[in-house]
Amino acid sequence: MSLDWLSHCPEYAWQLCREVSMHSTAPIPALLHTCRESRDDLIKRGYQLAFRTRSHGPRTWFNFDHDVLFISHGDDWGTKHRVLSGCPWDIGQFHPSDMQKVKRVALDESTGSLYLAHPRFSEGNYKFSDLSSVLRLFKHLEELLLVEWTDSHMESISPMKDFYARAKQRHKYDTQCLWSYQPVSEVDVLPQLFPYTNSWNPLTVASIGPYGELLNNHQGLERNGYFSMVQRSLREKLLEYRDSVGSRQIVDVNVWWNIPTITTVHVMSNWGHEVLGRERWRALSRVYALRKKWLAQGKRVSNPLPQGEAYDYEADEEAYNLVSGRESHESQRTWWVKEGIIPFIDE
Repeated sequence: MSLDWLSHCPEYAWQLCREVSMHSTAPIPALLHTCRESRDDLIKRGYQLAFRTRSHGPRTWFNFDHDVLFISHGDDWGTKHRVLSGCPWDIGQFHPSDMQKVKRVALDESTGSLYLAHPRFSEGNYKFSDLSSVLRLFKHLEELLLVEWTDSHMESISPMKDFYARAKQRHKYDTQCLWSYQPVSEVDVLPQLFPYTNSWNPLTVASIGPYGELLNNHQGLERNGYFSMVQRSLREKLLEYRDSVGSRQIVDVNVWWNIPTITTVHVMSNWGHEVLGRERWRALSRVYALRKKWLAQGKRVSNPLPQGEAYDYEADEEAYNLVSGRESHESQRTWWVKEGIIPFIDE
């Protein structure tokens, strides 16, 4: 880059020259500071100080063989870091030697790529350059976790009493708030389609679409069958992109990067997982109740009452709307009551 260009774009010059250090909010493994023997044992098992920058040394204990590096999504209003990273995740300050050793990465707010990887969309329209930029820099990744929801999403739906009652990290070795992940499920679209007491629910599943519209186009739905399909499709598209880039350039090892396995997950603390579990159970229970009403209504229609017997069944208005399926939003709900819920219940 020319000095003249940088003089007219000081915000980019700042990205290139700023002094910055990186550290993690994850708790430090307690055995690293229990005694010399325990510290030496964990170091032998792979723990080391990692993630130095151009201006500061490493400050984060990390095990490259087992730990997952979670990278937050950048500010949509301030994306000058893209000049270094080429993607919405601010990875421009990582040192190349560390990036070569990372095996597992979790990308915050990254599941929109799965939506676009669905076979219904034209292959030529989406190149997935953001994800490819990450994979090209972390070129030896074995597993890529696309993060749908975090604790912040659960905060938006949890009752105030649960929000204030959740555990708080007391010190830097406290593991009460340690994050873990679980796979995203097709049923995670239900809280928005069937919100509690008909109120608005802010939870949306970007990997399925605002109202889960991609699910009823997926034939033979099984548990996590949709995600297996789109994750496989996304990996194939990333492979095609890498091969197309390599074919346009001189053969060079720097052009190659590994295409890891892809998994769609929620990354949360134990508190967040508990809130999500309750929300899933509540939404599934409501869909199951509507399904029973729908089945009962169908039996009444197919088996008319004997002449003279009073018809005292009052059709549930919501069940009727589901059967009619007049509106697009209602049609998604109808599909879940009639077909979508079947893999998740025992009848």
